[in-house]
Amino acid sequence: HQPSYSDPETGLPAMPWARLHAIKDYWGMARLIERSDMRLTVNLVPSLLDQVEAYAEGRIQDRHQILGRKRTVDLDESERLFVIDAFFWLNADTMVKPLPRYAELFALRDSSRRSARECLRLFRERELRDLQVLFELAWFHPFLREEDHVIRALWKKGSGFSEDDKDALYDREREVLSQIIPMHKGLAQDGRIELITSPYYHPILPLLVDFRSLGEAMPSAALPSNWRSLADDARTHIERAIESHAARFGSPPRGMWPSEGSVSQKAAELVAETGLEWIASDEQVLEKSLGVSIGRSGKDLARPDILYRPYELPVGDGHRGLRLVFRDKTLSDLIGFQYRSWQGRAAAEDLLARVSAVGRSWGGGEPPMVNIILDGENAWEFYENQGIEFLETLYSRATSDASIRPGTVSEILSQIPAKPMGRLF
Repeated sequence: HQPSYSDPETGLPAMPWARLHAIKDYWGMARLIERSDMRLTVNLVPSLLDQVEAYAEGRIQDRHQILGRKRTVDLDESERLFVIDAFFWLNADTMVKPLPRYAELFALRDSSRRSARECLRLFRERELRDLQVLFELAWFHPFLREEDHVIRALWKKGSGFSEDDKDALYDREREVLSQIIPMHKGLAQDGRIELITSPYYHPILPLLVDFRSLGEAMPSAALPSNWRSLADDARTHIERAIESHAARFGSPPRGMWPSEGSVSQKAAELVAETGLEWIASDEQVLEKSLGVSIGRSGKDLARPDILYRPYELPVGDGHRGLRLVFRDKTLSDLIGFQYRSWQGRAAAEDLLARVSAVGRSWGGGEPPMVNIILDGENAWEFYENQGIEFLETLYSRATSDASIRPGTVSEILSQIPAKPMGRLF
């Protein structure tokens, strides 16, 4: 979640998503890795970690959090209207329906027929207090319902919540938030994951260092007349990200995910100058950089030898080449957008069958490197039970299948030689 959700004037988060995805996905993804033998690479964005720490330490609050914890009797009319509207901002099928009382309130709200103001008479103190608790409760990762006595007890209670219940739940949230960075640090120290970073804030590595790079990506677009180089700004984003990462995790990162996977030759040169060893991008960038097609047609690639290998980019005098890996867009997007409607086990088995098929079709020599890269949070609320069945099946089968070897990017780059690349599109 970058750039930061903080309002530049108030310093407070304008939206609650960094906090809510933290207690569900960032905590939950780390616990899933702890429970498995899976090896993978985790990209933690500095501006996200700043927000997680600030929430855990109580230095920031968003409006959902403030009004969720406020005593129900003290809510004024405008605040009640906000709660009636904004405390249903989540996936109804996967996050509301598992809680019967929440489903009852969702039906009572009936936003297709009633405005929030029309619901004021229906949502009395009891309904509002239950809604304050249930919105927050629905966002905690399912594993916390097993492991945490407060969350487990409130889930079992289901309705008729008290102000003490509310306080206990929000107190527990801060404790969960405070665990996220140490969990990832421990996994990295144990060699279970590789932690990488991104440029500190987003707007794409200050417009890929030079506005004129737009002319390469979009030749018909009009360039601003007052363009200038933003190389110094871009370098600061990278250097601050590396410093932040090293301070939190004890050593600098070896790799970087450029925001949105967006790259340019000049941006890559800057990355290499800061000492980072590799970056990742998308298969379409690879095709345009090489001027060839991988020939994607359904499940099959005409040129798997192009996509499934690392590359090395010359980046100027005195600097070692920067290595690059490129994601398989189809496999990544299946997880992000398609498998949500499948039964979890079947989806994981389909994905692994596709990965195994790459190996069977490979022409020999060094093994293929298949890169699956996607958001770590946005997909799971569309999966049944937050994708646990899919991920547990994927991790257990991937680590027991003799034809597949999961690994971190740096680990695999140490084993497979990179192919030279002339220039990055």
